[in-house]
Amino acid sequence: MDVQTLMKDDRFAAEAGIRLVSCRDGEAVLEAELTEKSRNANGFAQGGMIFTLADTAFAVAANAGERDAVTLSCTVNFLRPGIGSRLTAHAVIFSSTRSVCCADVTVTDDRGREVAKLLCTGHYV
Repeated sequence: MDVQTLMKDDRFAAEAGIRLVSCRDGEAVLEAELTEKSRNANGFAQGGMIFTLADTAFAVAANAGERDAVTLSCTVNFLRPGIGSRLTAHAVIFSSTRSVCCADVTVTDDRGREVAKLLCTGHYV
């Protein structure tokens, strides 16, 4: 799938303010500005925002080739509060078979500190 079309048609990601920074086969970098709507009561990035950014980066990396993929599972480890004004997610596909792909996704804040690490598995449909 064309990643520009994928990003344009993903209304949830667009509403969350997620933007494509770069993409090549099996790898994607996306970012989102932290706004009042994306912060929790403590002023940190809301966990759902962090996950949405990471899952969208995985989707772009997994769908950047010739096949369409959907997420089967993701394991997320939140490492520290998301602070600052922007989060960046970097997804790298490290295994791809006929029907399954796996990726590491790292979310960092605008100071380069790791906020979350995810292991995502996708299914090619």
